[in-house]
Amino acid sequence: MKGFGAALITLGLVLILWATLMDTTVQTEVPSTILSGASLSDRVSNLQKMQAQMMLFHGGLGAFLAGIILAVGGMLEDAIGRARQTIGNLVEPAAATANAKRAAESAREPTPEEVEQRLLQIKELDRQDRKAMVLYGLIFGLVVVVMILLVVFK
Repeated sequence: MKGFGAALITLGLVLILWATLMDTTVQTEVPSTILSGASLSDRVSNLQKMQAQMMLFHGGLGAFLAGIILAVGGMLEDAIGRARQTIGNLVEPAAATANAKRAAESAREPTPEEVEQRLLQIKELDRQDRKAMVLYGLIFGLVVVVMILLVVFK
């Protein structure tokens, strides 16, 4: 998500720069008159070009903001993953101690294979959660890009 967010930030900045540097005037020429004998040339603002400039600017701003949201979401996803890993490393010894106490209290202690199987299930669920977060982020980013393209190239 961070890479897609960075791409949207770049696209947004390019669109904003393009809109800012866009020429919104057109050339006009006043015909010569009998009195002056020379024709006058001037540039005037064109509303259609100004509207296109505004739409490009707003589309770029939307892409920029969506990119920031996706980049921050990617950073949060990484931070949550690191925190889960750290907590898992801290909890496993405590869980082993708690399991030993429960095993001493109960008649049957779980076998190492059962403990290993449960840890694998937890890791698989964690991996699926991460995949789902990435997928949701990509879908959100795709929707934002499609909306921006619809606004800009309407």
